[in-house]
Amino acid sequence: MLLLLPAATWADPWQDYRRAGELEAGDPATAEGLYRSAAVAFEASGDLKNAGLAWQKIFHLRDRQ
Repeated sequence: MLLLLPAATWADPWQDYRRAGELEAGDPATAEGLYRSAAVAFEASGDLKNAGLAWQKIFHLRDRQ
């Protein structure tokens, strides 16, 4: 039987975080979305340190716009 778990359970926040870093200069809106996704996944797993780092990236992107 397949158990249905929230998307954050299956997500790899580091994959989103790294991809966002690659997109920051060329597509800041997509990068922000990926950072947000990573932040939510980190928060859901209890990793507040890395969630904070992702939020810092979001704020940095916002400041540059």
